[in-house]
Amino acid sequence: MKSRLVALVIWLGVGGCRVGTGAGAASGKLFVQDCKLTTDYGTLSDPAPFDLRPVFFVGEPIEDISSGQKSNRLIIRLERSGKLLELNDVLSFDIVQAYSVARCIRGKVTTAADGKTTANYDEKTCFWGPNGPRLRVGVDQPIRVNFVPRGTCPPHTPEGVRNVIATAVSTEAAEGAWESWIEFEDFGLAAQPGVARAQRPDIDPNFKLDYGQRLHARAFKLLLNDDRVLKAIKRGDQPPEPEVGGALDGWFDFDLERGQGAQTFP
Repeated sequence: MKSRLVALVIWLGVGGCRVGTGAGAASGKLFVQDCKLTTDYGTLSDPAPFDLRPVFFVGEPIEDISSGQKSNRLIIRLERSGKLLELNDVLSFDIVQAYSVARCIRGKVTTAADGKTTANYDEKTCFWGPNGPRLRVGVDQPIRVNFVPRGTCPPHTPEGVRNVIATAVSTEAAEGAWESWIEFEDFGLAAQPGVARAQRPDIDPNFKLDYGQRLHARAFKLLLNDDRVLKAIKRGDQPPEPEVGGALDGWFDFDLERGQGAQTFP
Protein backbone atom coordinates (compact mmCIF):
# COMPACT_ATOMS: atom_id res chain seq x y z
CA MET A 1 0.00 0.00 0.00
CA LYS A 2 1.26 3.41 -0.86
CA SER A 3 2.44 5.23 2.24
CA ARG A 4 0.67 8.35 3.32
CA LEU A 5 1.93 11.37 5.16
CA VAL A 6 -0.19 13.10 7.73
CA ALA A 7 0.55 16.81 7.59
CA LEU A 8 -0.32 18.52 10.83
CA VAL A 9 -0.78 21.98 9.44
CA ILE A 10 -0.57 24.69 12.05
CA TRP A 11 -3.03 27.53 11.56
CA LEU A 12 -3.13 30.86 13.31
CA GLY A 13 -5.10 30.15 16.44
CA VAL A 14 -7.67 32.11 18.35
CA GLY A 15 -8.06 33.19 21.94
CA GLY A 16 -5.07 32.23 24.07
CA CYS A 17 -3.32 30.15 21.38
CA ARG A 18 0.38 30.98 21.09
CA VAL A 19 0.90 29.82 17.51
CA GLY A 20 3.16 32.29 15.72
CA THR A 21 4.85 33.59 18.87
CA GLY A 22 8.63 33.64 18.83
CA ALA A 23 11.73 35.67 18.15
CA GLY A 24 14.27 35.82 15.37
CA ALA A 25 15.86 37.76 12.55
CA ALA A 26 16.79 37.39 8.89
CA SER A 27 18.59 40.16 7.01
CA GLY A 28 21.20 40.68 4.32
CA LYS A 29 21.24 41.62 0.63
CA LEU A 30 18.61 40.84 -1.99
CA PHE A 31 17.81 41.53 -5.62
CA VAL A 32 14.52 40.93 -7.41
CA GLN A 33 14.15 41.88 -11.06
CA ASP A 34 10.91 43.78 -11.80
CA CYS A 35 10.02 43.62 -8.12
CA LYS A 36 7.12 46.05 -8.61
CA LEU A 37 6.24 45.77 -12.28
CA THR A 38 9.04 47.90 -13.80
CA THR A 39 11.05 48.61 -10.65
CA ASP A 40 13.92 46.35 -9.57
CA TYR A 41 14.82 45.65 -5.96
CA GLY A 42 18.59 45.93 -6.15
CA THR A 43 20.48 44.27 -8.98
CA LEU A 44 22.46 41.09 -9.52
CA SER A 45 25.73 43.04 -9.26
CA ASP A 46 24.54 45.35 -6.49
CA PRO A 47 21.85 43.73 -4.29
CA ALA A 48 19.98 46.03 -1.92
CA PRO A 49 19.81 45.74 1.89
CA PHE A 50 16.88 43.61 3.02
CA ASP A 51 15.44 42.94 6.47
CA LEU A 52 12.68 40.35 6.80
CA ARG A 53 11.87 41.47 10.37
CA PRO A 54 9.88 38.28 11.05
CA VAL A 55 7.11 38.43 13.63
CA PHE A 56 5.34 35.13 12.91
CA PHE A 57 7.09 31.80 13.55
CA VAL A 58 5.47 28.46 12.83
CA GLY A 59 6.41 24.81 12.49
CA GLU A 60 4.50 22.16 10.51
CA PRO A 61 5.42 18.58 11.49
CA ILE A 62 4.58 16.00 8.81
CA GLU A 63 4.41 12.52 10.28
CA ASP A 64 5.22 9.51 8.10
CA ILE A 65 2.72 6.77 8.93
CA SER A 66 4.14 4.16 6.55
CA SER A 67 5.64 0.92 7.91
CA GLY A 68 9.36 0.61 8.59
CA GLN A 69 11.72 3.48 9.31
CA LYS A 70 9.90 6.80 9.23
CA SER A 71 10.84 9.85 7.18
CA ASN A 72 9.23 12.36 9.51
CA ARG A 73 9.45 15.88 8.14
CA LEU A 74 9.30 19.38 9.56
CA ILE A 75 8.68 22.68 7.79
CA ILE A 76 9.65 25.87 9.62
CA ARG A 77 8.43 29.27 8.42
CA LEU A 78 9.58 32.75 9.37
CA GLU A 79 7.09 35.34 8.13
CA ARG A 80 7.02 39.12 8.03
CA SER A 81 3.43 39.04 9.31
CA GLY A 82 0.58 36.66 10.06
CA LYS A 83 -1.10 37.51 6.76
CA LEU A 84 -1.88 35.04 4.00
CA LEU A 85 1.19 33.44 2.43
CA GLU A 86 0.20 34.97 -0.91
CA LEU A 87 0.73 38.46 0.57
CA ASN A 88 3.77 37.75 2.71
CA ASP A 89 7.54 37.55 2.74
CA VAL A 90 8.27 33.97 3.84
CA LEU A 91 11.52 32.15 4.64
CA SER A 92 10.90 28.39 4.78
CA PHE A 93 13.19 25.66 6.16
CA ASP A 94 12.17 22.24 4.86
CA ILE A 95 13.67 19.48 7.02
CA VAL A 96 12.98 16.47 4.86
CA GLN A 97 14.08 13.88 7.44
CA ALA A 98 14.03 14.89 11.08
CA TYR A 99 16.16 11.87 12.02
CA SER A 100 19.16 13.02 9.95
CA VAL A 101 19.07 16.46 11.53
CA ALA A 102 18.54 15.13 15.06
CA ARG A 103 21.45 12.69 14.67
CA CYS A 104 23.76 15.60 13.82
CA ILE A 105 22.53 17.68 16.73
CA ARG A 106 22.93 14.74 19.14
CA GLY A 107 26.55 14.52 17.96
CA LYS A 108 27.22 11.06 19.34
CA VAL A 109 30.68 9.63 18.73
CA THR A 110 32.04 6.11 19.27
CA THR A 111 35.58 5.49 20.47
CA ALA A 112 37.23 2.21 19.48
CA ALA A 113 39.79 0.28 21.58
CA ASP A 114 42.62 1.86 19.57
CA GLY A 115 41.36 5.32 20.47
CA LYS A 116 39.95 6.11 17.03
CA THR A 117 36.76 8.16 17.17
CA THR A 118 33.91 7.62 14.72
CA ALA A 119 31.05 10.05 14.25
CA ASN A 120 27.55 8.56 14.43
CA TYR A 121 26.25 11.07 11.85
CA ASP A 122 26.89 11.99 8.23
CA GLU A 123 29.99 14.18 8.15
CA LYS A 124 29.17 15.28 4.60
CA THR A 125 26.23 17.28 5.91
CA CYS A 126 27.11 17.73 9.60
CA PHE A 127 30.12 19.41 11.16
CA TRP A 128 30.91 19.76 14.86
CA GLY A 129 33.01 22.85 15.66
CA PRO A 130 33.65 25.07 18.69
CA ASN A 131 30.03 26.27 18.62
CA GLY A 132 28.57 22.79 18.35
CA PRO A 133 26.77 21.23 15.36
CA ARG A 134 26.46 22.91 11.97
CA LEU A 135 24.21 21.44 9.28
CA ARG A 136 24.60 21.95 5.56
CA VAL A 137 21.66 23.62 3.79
CA GLY A 138 21.04 23.26 0.07
CA VAL A 139 19.31 21.50 -2.80
CA ASP A 140 19.06 17.75 -2.15
CA GLN A 141 20.36 18.21 1.41
CA PRO A 142 18.56 17.13 4.64
CA ILE A 143 17.61 20.81 5.09
CA ARG A 144 16.37 22.85 2.14
CA VAL A 145 15.45 26.52 2.25
CA ASN A 146 13.25 28.71 0.03
CA PHE A 147 12.53 32.41 0.25
CA VAL A 148 9.52 34.00 -1.43
CA PRO A 149 9.21 37.83 -1.23
CA ARG A 150 5.51 38.12 -2.08
CA GLY A 151 5.03 41.01 0.35
CA THR A 152 7.98 43.10 -0.82
CA CYS A 153 7.44 42.18 -4.49
CA PRO A 154 3.73 41.54 -5.19
CA PRO A 155 3.33 38.59 -7.57
CA HIS A 156 0.66 40.13 -9.84
CA THR A 157 1.74 41.55 -13.19
CA PRO A 158 -0.17 42.54 -16.36
CA GLU A 159 0.70 39.08 -17.75
CA GLY A 160 -0.75 37.28 -14.75
CA VAL A 161 0.74 35.90 -11.54
CA ARG A 162 4.54 35.96 -11.29
CA ASN A 163 6.08 34.02 -8.46
CA VAL A 164 9.83 34.32 -7.87
CA ILE A 165 11.45 31.80 -5.52
CA ALA A 166 14.99 31.99 -4.16
CA THR A 167 16.55 28.70 -3.04
CA ALA A 168 19.52 28.27 -0.69
CA VAL A 169 22.56 26.63 -2.27
CA SER A 170 25.91 25.33 -1.04
CA THR A 171 28.86 23.62 -2.67
CA GLU A 172 30.99 20.83 -1.24
CA ALA A 173 33.33 22.22 1.40
CA ALA A 174 35.58 20.88 4.14
CA GLU A 175 34.90 21.33 7.85
CA GLY A 176 31.52 22.98 7.53
CA ALA A 177 32.65 25.88 5.32
CA TRP A 178 29.48 25.72 3.24
CA GLU A 179 27.85 28.83 1.75
CA SER A 180 24.53 27.87 3.39
CA TRP A 181 24.23 26.35 6.86
CA ILE A 182 22.27 26.39 10.12
CA GLU A 183 23.32 25.78 13.74
CA PHE A 184 20.62 24.43 16.06
CA GLU A 185 20.78 24.93 19.81
CA ASP A 186 17.49 23.11 20.42
CA PHE A 187 15.66 20.70 18.12
CA GLY A 188 13.09 19.01 20.29
CA LEU A 189 14.89 16.48 22.50
CA ALA A 190 17.83 15.92 20.14
CA ALA A 191 20.45 17.98 21.97
CA GLN A 192 22.09 16.66 25.16
CA PRO A 193 24.60 19.35 26.15
CA GLY A 194 25.09 18.01 29.66
CA VAL A 195 26.24 14.55 28.53
CA ALA A 196 29.64 13.67 27.05
CA ARG A 197 29.26 12.98 23.33
CA ALA A 198 30.60 9.43 23.67
CA GLN A 199 27.98 8.71 26.36
CA ARG A 200 24.97 10.02 24.50
CA PRO A 201 22.41 7.42 23.37
CA ASP A 202 21.65 6.90 19.70
CA ILE A 203 18.82 8.88 18.14
CA ASP A 204 15.65 6.89 17.48
CA PRO A 205 15.46 6.32 13.69
CA ASN A 206 11.79 7.35 13.94
CA PHE A 207 12.63 10.66 15.66
CA LYS A 208 10.03 13.39 15.37
CA LEU A 209 9.21 16.74 16.94
CA ASP A 210 6.33 17.02 19.41
CA TYR A 211 4.20 20.01 20.31
CA GLY A 212 5.52 22.08 23.18
CA GLN A 213 9.15 21.41 22.21
CA ARG A 214 11.62 24.15 21.39
CA LEU A 215 13.14 25.05 18.03
CA HIS A 216 16.14 27.31 18.48
CA ALA A 217 18.63 28.03 15.71
CA ARG A 218 21.39 30.19 17.17
CA ALA A 219 22.53 31.17 13.67
CA PHE A 220 21.99 30.49 9.99
CA LYS A 221 23.63 31.74 6.81
CA LEU A 222 22.03 31.36 3.40
CA LEU A 223 23.23 31.96 -0.16
CA LEU A 224 20.16 32.32 -2.37
CA ASN A 225 19.83 31.65 -6.09
CA ASP A 226 16.89 31.73 -8.49
CA ASP A 227 14.99 28.44 -8.28
CA ARG A 228 14.38 28.59 -12.05
CA VAL A 229 18.13 28.64 -12.64
CA LEU A 230 18.75 25.68 -10.35
CA LYS A 231 16.00 23.58 -11.95
CA ALA A 232 17.33 24.34 -15.44
CA ILE A 233 20.83 23.23 -14.41
CA LYS A 234 19.45 20.04 -12.89
CA ARG A 235 17.60 19.27 -16.15
CA GLY A 236 20.73 19.98 -18.18
CA ASP A 237 19.13 22.99 -19.89
CA GLN A 238 20.68 26.39 -20.54
CA PRO A 239 19.92 28.35 -17.34
CA PRO A 240 18.06 31.67 -17.69
CA GLU A 241 19.28 34.93 -16.23
CA PRO A 242 18.45 34.97 -12.50
CA GLU A 243 15.52 37.14 -11.47
CA VAL A 244 16.08 36.80 -7.72
CA GLY A 245 18.96 36.04 -5.36
CA GLY A 246 21.06 37.31 -2.49
CA ALA A 247 22.18 36.26 0.98
CA LEU A 248 20.51 36.22 4.39
CA ASP A 249 21.84 35.67 7.91
CA GLY A 250 19.76 35.24 11.03
CA TRP A 251 18.40 33.11 13.86
CA PHE A 252 15.07 32.02 15.38
CA ASP A 253 13.69 30.72 18.66
CA PHE A 254 10.14 29.50 19.29
CA ASP A 255 8.12 26.62 20.69
CA LEU A 256 6.27 24.25 18.39
CA GLU A 257 2.60 24.89 19.13
CA ARG A 258 -0.57 23.23 17.91
CA GLY A 259 -3.05 25.45 16.09
CA GLN A 260 -6.80 25.17 15.85
CA GLY A 261 -6.88 22.62 13.05
CA ALA A 262 -5.17 19.82 11.19
CA GLN A 263 -5.50 18.61 7.62
CA THR A 264 -4.64 15.27 6.05
CA PHE A 265 -2.81 15.09 2.74
CA PRO A 266 -2.28 12.00 0.57
